[in-house]
This record gives sequence, structure tokens and C-alpha cells, in this order.
Amino acid sequence: MGFLLLVCCAGLPALAADTPVPVVADGIITFDRVLDHSCLAVRVEVPEDMAVSGLRWFNGSPDPGFSEAYVSSGADIVPPPMSEAISLADGLAGLQEDWSEVAFNEPIASSSGSLFLVLQYPESYAPTEGLTPVGVGYKNEEAMGDYFISDDGSEWIKVASGCRLLMEPVFCLRDSTMQEKSALQDEKDPKQNELPKKLGVAVYPNPFNPIAHIQLALPGAVDCSLKIYDLRGRRVKDFQVGYLPAGYHTFTWDGSDDRGQSSSSGVYFAQVKAGDKTLNHRLIMVK
Repeated sequence: MGFLLLVCCAGLPALAADTPVPVVADGIITFDRVLDHSCLAVRVEVPEDMAVSGLRWFNGSPDPGFSEAYVSSGADIVPPPMSEAISLADGLAGLQEDWSEVAFNEPIASSSGSLFLVLQYPESYAPTEGLTPVGVGYKNEEAMGDYFISDDGSEWIKVASGCRLLMEPVFCLRDSTMQEKSALQDEKDPKQNELPKKLGVAVYPNPFNPIAHIQLALPGAVDCSLKIYDLRGRRVKDFQVGYLPAGYHTFTWDGSDDRGQSSSSGVYFAQVKAGDKTLNHRLIMVK
């Protein structure tokens, strides 16, 4: 991907000692050169009885602001191409170096349990030296979700886990009129018509309570293992998977260990070995 990512520190206001401290960005993520579909995305877990009605983010400069907000299916490991996304808001100026919010034209539900929320940068935008750029704020801390960046809306790069993007969903209660929208998203699920192009693992919902679904994406038939480890590296659960054909395979973990005893709340890791490749995915159990 031919772009240079700039992480620009913003001139953020100080607070009085007795003022409650909000979540404030350590800096703003922008591009040195914005193409037609340069954008950021976050994967969000959508509870069964909820829908996403909007988006909150820590905004850099409101001039000219983001061009559009999109939603796409969250059933795959990475966001699908922007050509498959639905535009739900445009002209997102936001506030100057502060949290901003936009309401979607209509709420979106998800029968797969997750969605990708996408902010598209204004076309041909270039930041002005010395001024706060158009962009999304970030924190230098462990990520609370899966974040992605793309300069063309087609190929995505996962943001490092040590960088938390300050963009999150706004939820509302789900009703029957939103079911169709969920179905529209799922029609674009690549699992329905093609095999995965690369090995991947996804977990939803995450954090989870009481169960998590662990999805493996296998581009070819292979011997696999799926094991859950705690933070100390101790094995908690062995799914004893074995040989699997190419495609998508989902396993359910209810938090129990190999002896059937319930595990405590905390951070765990799902380790997938497929042939000579190994992937790890963090899970958070909340009780």
C-alpha cells in the first residue's frame, strides 16, 4: 500500500485539577496524501437485541471534516471492500479536537454479531503543517477492538494492538424493522460464495459473556489445532480440532476448561495452528 501514515500530536487543552478527566487523544491519525477511498475502520460487536444508530469519534480538525461514514458486514476477518459498504452519513465536520457524534440515516443490526464502522477521509486532502489535521484521535494504550486502515478502500492493514483508535458505536434497541438491514449486510458475507483467501481467526462477541464464537478462515484443507491459553501461558481448553476442509469453521467456547470447570473473568488467547502457521487472538471474558 503506497502511503505514509503520519501520527500527529494535537495541541489538546489542559484541565483544572478538580475537573473530571475525559478520554483525550494523545494525537491524531492522518495520511500525508489522501486518495479516493482513504479510510479507517473499527470492528464492533453488536449485541443480539441492539443495533448501531451512529458513531462517536475523537475528531481532529472540522475543516473540511470526514466525507462519509459507512457500515459493512463484520462477518469476515477484515473489512470488505468499500464497494460493498453502505453509506449512512456524509459531511462529518465534527468538533475541533474533541469528541464528536453523528446519527446514521437509519440503524443497522447484525445477525452475524458484528459490523465494521468506517470513516472516509476527504478526497485529495493534505494536512497543513503546524495545524491540527483532519483525522481520528488515538491513545498510546492497548487496543479495545480491531482497527484497520486503508488508502484505497480495498486493501486493509490492521492497526498495531498498542494503538487504540478513539472511534466507537452508538447503540439503540433493535426492532423488527432493522432485521432486513442485517440481512442485506449478510448477503455480502464472502463465506456464502467463495473460500477465504488467507488464514484468519475472528472472535465474536468480544468481550463475551457467557459464550464466545471463534471463527477460523482456512484457504485450504489442513490439520488444525485450536487451544485457549490464559495470560500465564497455561492451557485452559483444547478443542482437539484435527483435519478441516477449506472454508469457514466456527467453534463455541463457554469459558469452561478441559475439566469442565468455569474459568474466571480475564484475558485469554485463542491459539490456532494450521499446518506450519500459527495465529493468536485475544479474548476477554467478563462475568
